[in-house]
Amino acid sequence: MKSKILINLILLVIIFFAIDYTVFKIQTNNFNLKINYFENMTRKIAISKKFDKDYLNNIPYRKPLNISNGGGYKETKTNKSIVYTGCSFIYGEGLKEEETVSYKTSLLLKNPIYNLGLMSKAVNTLLGMIQEGIFFEKVQIEPAIIIYNYADFQLLRLVMPNMPFEGNEFMYKIKENKLVRKKPPFIISRFPLLCLFREHLFQYRIENDLKYKEYLKKFLYMHFMEVKKLINNKWPDTKFIITVYYNSPIFEGIAPELEKEGFIIIRFTEDEFGINTADEKFLLPDGHPNAKVWEIITPQLIEKIKPYLREHQ
Repeated sequence: MKSKILINLILLVIIFFAIDYTVFKIQTNNFNLKINYFENMTRKIAISKKFDKDYLNNIPYRKPLNISNGGGYKETKTNKSIVYTGCSFIYGEGLKEEETVSYKTSLLLKNPIYNLGLMSKAVNTLLGMIQEGIFFEKVQIEPAIIIYNYADFQLLRLVMPNMPFEGNEFMYKIKENKLVRKKPPFIISRFPLLCLFREHLFQYRIENDLKYKEYLKKFLYMHFMEVKKLINNKWPDTKFIITVYYNSPIFEGIAPELEKEGFIIIRFTEDEFGINTADEKFLLPDGHPNAKVWEIITPQLIEKIKPYLREHQ
């Protein structure tokens, strides 16, 4: 009897690793990552000041625009900067520099422009950037406006990494009604099959668990509030704009409260911008926005933010 149980356990372990390895190969091919299965299982996952800073500094960033050391513009006190941030939609994954929203903005305004779009990240990584001082190292000219581009698909990234094989994870939890850094899940993060299961569990809960949806609303709200608080501690006059890229019902549940706290919300809806951002003709093959999107949106967005720029001129 004991030997049969042992054999069954061994078979289960073999099946688990076989499936896990298959998922690993599929994901590394999809993400074009050069890492082997053993390296992923034994990789370092840590929380430390040095590790965090190295991780954040190694994220690819677009270059600043309309700044003297990058394009002939001389900074003045009256022309504060504009910071774009969010996920790879803002970075411009799959786009040339001149096709990005930041570049198109730099052609239409004289303000210094920063693009701190974070590929495969969300507002939790932005919060980590601010807490570690990287944000302030990158943004050396005080912003008139910070624009964060949001969609509800980013919610998953608040509770688990969007990509497997992360070396660091800026995950937080609520403790005594405050956001505190959470230790990475050392076991789950090393096994793609467990990550995949956790992702499906997240999708199930978000669709079927009302209590969990309310938790996510609070969790998202606290992330935005903490980011705004830390930004305004340094730059009290900086306005924080959230642009909503897709229809995002969970975000809309906290939008009124965010507006009461001083956030400005601009929605990229067809009524407002004349574009359905979910239409396939505005998407690259991998689902990211194509160049046409920012050709249409950028001039209209600039008109909407101009009143907040005039306050600083």
